[in-house]
Amino acid sequence: MMIGLYDIRNNRGVGHAGADVDPNHMDATVVLYQSKWLVAELVRLLHT
Repeated sequence: MMIGLYDIRNNRGVGHAGADVDPNHMDATVVLYQSKWLVAELVRLLHT
């Protein structure tokens, strides 16, 4: 998960072919939900 976040951060806007896709919105959505999941996992692991 962290590798994916790092990849999006470094290659933002890369790999989206065509004008039908807004890479900024899609990348921001993926980053948001991956970050939420990572924080939830850290809380779960550290507070058991």
